[in-house]
Amino acid sequence: RSGNTSLRGAALILFVLSVVTLIADLPDGGAFLFNARFATFAVLVSCLAMAAIWAFKTAESLSSNERFGFGAAGVATNIFAVWGLSLELWDVFSNGQRTGLAQMLSLSLFWAAYATVLILIGVRRNIPALRWQALALFGLLVGKVFLYDFALLEKAYRIASFFALGTALLAVSFFYQRRQGAEKPGKES
Repeated sequence: RSGNTSLRGAALILFVLSVVTLIADLPDGGAFLFNARFATFAVLVSCLAMAAIWAFKTAESLSSNERFGFGAAGVATNIFAVWGLSLELWDVFSNGQRTGLAQMLSLSLFWAAYATVLILIGVRRNIPALRWQALALFGLLVGKVFLYDFALLEKAYRIASFFALGTALLAVSFFYQRRQGAEKPGKES
């Protein structure tokens, strides 16, 4: 809450160094969501989210460089959340005969759900950065589904992956269309 921009800048640099240190020596996973690796990601995501929320609420008092830095913290929040939860899902589905197939399907389902939630929040709260992050994750998901899932997954897993992607994209486009219709009351949607 300091009015000193140099102090806030130094804190942001210290924060970035802390993130690099945490990620450089990432512990192994264990029990689903109850392990040191997930705790590391949870603390990291919480701190990044608090910094981004604080910056969002006090944006008028920040310089353009600070807004950029804290905006990057907001993007990093979602990157690390997706990364941490993806690692957890990967480990959960690492047992069994069809390990790789279940792991890839779980990632597709999770990424579709996460991107859908991001886009819904971004539209409802009018936060373009969240919408762009969701679209980027959808783009990554579409690339994964077409380049990897289509070529390497078995029929049932491929169908489930395409179905999840199609359902998420249809739901998001329906929501966008409905929202656009609500913003223009003179025109039919």
